Amino acid sequence: MTEPKVDSPRQIGGSPTYVTASGIAAEGKAPFDQAYALARLVLDEGGGPVPFMGKKAVIKRPLITALSKLGLVDITSAAGFDQKVYLLMKIDKNLRKFIETSQAEVTVTPAFVENRVAVANQEAFDLVALHFPKRNSRNRRKS
Repeated sequence: MTEPKVDSPRQIGGSPTYVTASGIAAEGKAPFDQAYALARLVLDEGGGPVPFMGKKAVIKRPLITALSKLGLVDITSAAGFDQKVYLLMKIDKNLRKFIETSQAEVTVTPAFVENRVAVANQEAFDLVALHFPKRNSRNRRKS
């Protein structure tokens, strides 16, 4: 006799960036490489601005282009950015706390950004928040 097949959600372990990317890819919103780049942009880089060309590229141009075609990333001029994008977005409290932990000492300076930069838009933040793990290592308190 065979066991009945149970369709339960797979448990994905790893960094919050990896878990979030896995959820986005599993939903079919983007292939894993693009989902991971998006999760990195939002969670690790505060939504940008980040350079995507040259030696300072945080995420390579083909991935940024693909995410732009999906409507999740905007490619824009670096002029006018004096803070990380997440500060301008309406985002989930848990997600904001996670991002603020990694971005506490980061400042945006003219030397940091290139002429053209990539920034995550509100749809990207919403998608990442939807798949962001509810419990993660940065937000846990040590006993």
